[in-house]
Amino acid sequence: MGSTSAGRGEFSTLGIVLGGLADGLSHPLLDGLMQPDVQPFMPGSNHNPFLGLIEVGNLHLACIAAALAVLGVSGRRRSGENDAEGVPA
Repeated sequence: MGSTSAGRGEFSTLGIVLGGLADGLSHPLLDGLMQPDVQPFMPGSNHNPFLGLIEVGNLHLACIAAALAVLGVSGRRRSGENDAEGVPA
């Protein structure tokens, strides 16, 4: 049975902090592209310079493409782990 780092519970503090920062910083920016009530620079500014920079349909397509790319990369990494496990030592 193959094990993954998530299966072993190996989450690093650095990975968790960086993931949280990436999400916390990108989420208001991405929401600002399509939500008129988002104010990504509050409390410093009520202005949303990102609104309308990209059409919502194109934004959805970009998100789908990014998700497929991540799935492709993670699938290749998993198949590489499985190949390494099958090789006799």
